[in-house]
This record gives sequence, structure tokens and C-alpha cells, in this order.
Amino acid sequence: MKKYFLATILATLFASTSFAQEMHSDIEFGFEDPANPVFEIELDEVTDEGIQVAEGSFVRAGSFATTDAPGFITPVSDTENLTVRVGEQVFVRVLDASAADSPTTRGVGYVNFYNPTSDSLENLDSTNGTVDITGSGNSVSVFAGDQLISGDEEVLLATGSDGTTMSNVPPSLGEANVVLGPGEIHNHLAFDLSGSLATTDGAIGLLLQFTTIPADGSAPVESDPYFLIFNNGLEEEVFETDALAAFGLVEEILGDVNGDGVVDFGDIPAFIALLQSGGFAEAADVNGDGLVNFDDIPGFINILTNA
Repeated sequence: MKKYFLATILATLFASTSFAQEMHSDIEFGFEDPANPVFEIELDEVTDEGIQVAEGSFVRAGSFATTDAPGFITPVSDTENLTVRVGEQVFVRVLDASAADSPTTRGVGYVNFYNPTSDSLENLDSTNGTVDITGSGNSVSVFAGDQLISGDEEVLLATGSDGTTMSNVPPSLGEANVVLGPGEIHNHLAFDLSGSLATTDGAIGLLLQFTTIPADGSAPVESDPYFLIFNNGLEEEVFETDALAAFGLVEEILGDVNGDGVVDFGDIPAFIALLQSGGFAEAADVNGDGLVNFDDIPGFINILTNA
């Protein structure tokens, strides 16, 4: 069995575009075990259908919108063991979220547009514009609807470095190439909006999947699909609540440790279990220090008594 490992990097980096400078977090990816690679996705957020989620935001410039966030990076630390194999070509594939074998029942096509007026996902036609994705040597354009209009559905992210070559960063982004070690990659795909889609407030969700072409000719390795959801002109609160909820991403309720949607005495056993095990749940981290421990007890009691 083969798999990859994908995780959000904790360090916040700056990525430069031709129009603006934007702060974002990169996505770590690579083989968990190069000898027996298996692709696991471990992003910070997950929909109620079990699909991992990463977020980004478009930068507008007149009738054009672009972003390179989030980027993609293999970890610097050897102990994390997430480097790709030397010479391995890594692609990002755009999936049809409405297909019969799609992991989501909410998806409407290749580009899933959240309309804040109807508070729903919509499948627009080609007259609304395209999402153009540029990688290392090729690009993909997709309708704001249900079909590809040029190229393949796979865009090349990078090729595993041999330690003497540079990572493949699209030159249009103005990024300096970086010399990396064996199997290490740091790359940014360019996501551009054209047509009226570029100036229409909403959110755009792409269902993506990592796939590889190994240098040794072995079978390709695929990741589980994951959503990359971009904000395009929405107020942050609307994006974080209404838009993401349309994709099945429900905001955590502080104190709702058992996840039933309400804070009540039914959350006490789950809270105690986390204290005993040393586990973590965002809903139980009442004081927001990144830990669930005895320091959270006063705040948890306060939430319970005022619920």
C-alpha cells in the first residue's frame, strides 16, 4: 500500500505576487515512508464528510484576481521524513466534485462557487470565466462549471530535487528559486481568475488531489482528495462561517467537546477524557493556549454555567 503525508506548516511565510504581498501558511507534503509511501492528509480543518480543507484568498487588481497561497513545501527537518523521492514528478489534479466517485455530496463540478446571495454552491457556465492554474511547465484552465477547457486536469507542481538543482517556482510570481536538498520541494502554483468570476464576490472551492509519476517507473501514487477553498471579496466573517459551512466545514463551538452542536453537561465526560489522555480538541481549549489541561477548567465551567 502506498500513501503520502500532507500537513499544514506552522510557520507563517510571505509570498510575493505581481500585485500584492500576502501572508499565508504553506502546505507540507511528501512521503511519510519513502520505502513504503502512503499518502495521508492532516490539515487543520475537515468537513463533516471527512474531507481535509486548506484555505486561501485571492488578491484583486481591477478585472483580474490572482493568488499563489497556500504554497506547497516539503519539511526542512529530516526527522519529519516527508521528502519526495529524487526525480519524482509531483502533480496536483483537479477533480470533478460532482462525479459519482467524488467523496463529497455537496460538490457541483470542477469549480464550486459559493454564492452569498443564495447561500449555496453553484455550477456556473463558461460565460462566467475560468480558473487558470499555472505550475512548473504547464497550466490548466477550468470552467466555472463542470469541464476543463484546455490542457490536462493535472498541473505539474515540481520534480524531486537532487540537491544541486533549484525548486521550480513559476517565474510569473516573482519568487526567487531556492536550492534545496535531496527530495525537497518548495513551490507555488499560480491561481488566476478571468472573466466576471474575478470580480464576483464569493468563495471558490477546488477539489484537489496529489498524484506522482515516480522516476523508477513504478505505479503512480495518489492522495485522498482535499478541498482548497479561496475567498474572493467576502467579508472574513462571511467566508469563515457561511461560505465554509456550504462546503460542510462547521465552526467549532467553544465548550462543545462532544460535537453535538450544543454546550451542556453532556460535554463533561468528553472534557474529562481529554484531560486524562492529554489529547486535544479545539472546543476544549477554552483559554486558547493550544493545550487542553487543568488551566482550561475554570473557563469550561464558566461556559457550562452560562450556556
